[in-house]
Amino acid sequence: MNTELLLTCVFLTLVVGDYQPRPTYIPHDGYGEFTLTDEPGISKVTFSHQPGFKDVIFNNDAVKGVDGMWRVRIDEHQTSTKIMYWVSVVMNGATYTNTPYTWIKDPLPSLPGRRTRGAVIFRDDFNGNHVDTKHWRVEVSATGDWHNEFQIYTNDKNNVYVKNGHLYLRPTLTVDHPGFTEQQLHSGVMDLKKVFGICTNKGFNGCYRDASKMGQLLPPIMSGRIESLVSYKFGVLEIRAKMPRGDWLWPAMWTLPTHSSYGGSSVSWAEVDLLEATSNEFFRCKTGSHCKNAGANRITSNFHFGPRAQSHPLPTERRMDHGDYHQDFHTWRLEWNTDHLILYVDNQVMNRLDVPSGTTIFKKYGFHGPNIYSHGSKIAPFDDPMFLILNNAVGGTAGIFPDKDLYAYPKPWGNHAKDPLGEFWSNRHNWLPTWKGEDTALVIDYVEFRHL
Repeated sequence: MNTELLLTCVFLTLVVGDYQPRPTYIPHDGYGEFTLTDEPGISKVTFSHQPGFKDVIFNNDAVKGVDGMWRVRIDEHQTSTKIMYWVSVVMNGATYTNTPYTWIKDPLPSLPGRRTRGAVIFRDDFNGNHVDTKHWRVEVSATGDWHNEFQIYTNDKNNVYVKNGHLYLRPTLTVDHPGFTEQQLHSGVMDLKKVFGICTNKGFNGCYRDASKMGQLLPPIMSGRIESLVSYKFGVLEIRAKMPRGDWLWPAMWTLPTHSSYGGSSVSWAEVDLLEATSNEFFRCKTGSHCKNAGANRITSNFHFGPRAQSHPLPTERRMDHGDYHQDFHTWRLEWNTDHLILYVDNQVMNRLDVPSGTTIFKKYGFHGPNIYSHGSKIAPFDDPMFLILNNAVGGTAGIFPDKDLYAYPKPWGNHAKDPLGEFWSNRHNWLPTWKGEDTALVIDYVEFRHL
């Protein structure tokens, strides 16, 4: 239903009951969209708005989508650079109406025009015989980043390869490579440029390690990581993937800015974790009496943002009651525009970051000190182009495998041990039997960037 009413008197809106509707207006090129998250008991949703704060009010009944959102799309003649809007919700027989919100257009970059809306910027179905290095950079490094992970990333065909229309990022044992022996792990040298012809990241001893000088075992695992050379800004990122299974595997799909307009990663954080997972078959956290299995049946996501010293995460997780994320492919979709980032998994909202009109990320999350995003848009720092990272890590001494949690057997290393890599390797009789062929691989069916 779409009716126009002339406003002849002062409009008053009252909130009835405890439920407070929180509608969102999303401007697009040539049209607008109102949304409201579904709640149990809602049977009808009607959005009302005044374009340009003028006399005409438009009322539009919404339709609930499969993603659990009530939506109304309004045509161009109903849009404006400023809109007052509210929503009436029928829930369990009662009607609830919010105090009107105001949206005023920010001087932000516009989304692509009509001709390119929905157009694919980049897509890789991995149908060839190898990773296309025109579109992807294959990581070759032993850095382990700040997590002190146990793998090196290589360009070896056993760790990064394409087969039957899928990309495989698969961990293998370092001693299975002809360049390394058991003795070398304990007392030898790992020179990545010499072995693999290249090293892409020298941080944290990423290109060269000497076990005898470092007092630590050389990384006992080789695995795969690739980064997209293609980036995008405001649009949709979609990935269809299947998680690995095997103890102490740590797959991830995430984005970082191609460049930072706000001082670099040491000053400003802008990271989207579409997926992180622990691939153990048994992993029970001890944070509370209701904590469930956190192994291969759990996935997590996160938005990291804010000045580095004040970083604000928005973590969330999802579990399967039956089965796990290794058994089949699932689809991750990130929708990103000037007002929000929304992550869907199999068309269900998993995580979202909304920045309403009249505020900014810096204000909304109470960051203090000089506003390093003052020259950016309201969604800064998420207004720089982003690139995609896909990797399959192993172990590590920070973050995802706490010492205190419960596993199928005693954790093979301590996060504060002198040589955690050595402890992990010496206890391989426990975890290696859970690594079964290509089950350990993070498998990607396709990656696509497109305009909204």
